[in-house]
Amino acid sequence: MPDSEELGFWTDAADRLTGPGTAALLTGDFPRATQLHRKAMALAAEHGYAAGEIRAEIGLALGARREGDFDLAYKHLRRSLAWHREVDFGPGPAFLLAELGFLAEQRNDAPTALTLHHQGLSVARDSGDPRALALAHEGLAGAHTPSRANLCRPRASWAQPPGPGNPPARLSLRPSAAMSSAS
Repeated sequence: MPDSEELGFWTDAADRLTGPGTAALLTGDFPRATQLHRKAMALAAEHGYAAGEIRAEIGLALGARREGDFDLAYKHLRRSLAWHREVDFGPGPAFLLAELGFLAEQRNDAPTALTLHHQGLSVARDSGDPRALALAHEGLAGAHTPSRANLCRPRASWAQPPGPGNPPARLSLRPSAAMSSAS
């Protein structure tokens, strides 16, 4: 049976690469995630599927941030944010502002992180999307008081992969270490 690419269903073909790319990202298989997202982005760009190109680029941004390539993550996130703002795409900017805020936290730039998380909260409120609101509040909690960000994690509906590149997971190590040394 022919696949989407063989049938010329380019948008579907690009999306069918991005989905497994996101799954690879969430399981920590960053090389596979990068490979799939790059292929999806190239395929979408080749066929003028801007939304698919941006969706794949967001996957590349998330992987780059989690792998510690902050400059590349910033480039991808900024480009994705500009596109989402240009097309006025619902809660997308709130998610991207949260990711940029997490990136600023990882760069130890608290003032920028707070600014981005406040902007994200404003956009999330305007969108009315509960996931965007949860993520914006989580970002603000983490930027204000790093150890409190974990209190929001179970309530947030957008899955975040475990690991040192994920601010809440990174922050969750602090209380555990403190509790281990106290016993």
